[in-house]
Amino acid sequence: PGSPRARVPRLQQALELYRGDYLARFEVQWALIERERLRKAYLHALLMLAHAYEESGDFSAALRTFDKVCIEEPFLEAAWLGTMKTYLRMGNRAAALKTYEHLKTILKKEMEIEPSPELQEFHRRIIDLRV
Repeated sequence: PGSPRARVPRLQQALELYRGDYLARFEVQWALIERERLRKAYLHALLMLAHAYEESGDFSAALRTFDKVCIEEPFLEAAWLGTMKTYLRMGNRAAALKTYEHLKTILKKEMEIEPSPELQEFHRRIIDLRV
């Protein structure tokens, strides 16, 4: 809730609390579950921050934040999609297309899969100038 500009400092403050993987040395089940839960919450908050930056028109901060998510979790397509949409809002269609190709390369190399059908459709819409 609230304006994007009002959400930014609250999200930044929340993200400062994350200090990395929870109990990284422990491999017991309960610690693994909590570690994954906290990591997902961190990535979700990063995505929310990137979207808040984008909505407020701070495209460079949005791109930096989406990039941080892509580095932290390279297979999280929502971050790649956010990057592509931000580039499009900036009028940089070529960078949006290049972002898709970069993701496609990572997915092929690491997992031998293609981007999701939704992302493929968005890519086609960019190529066809329908976005």
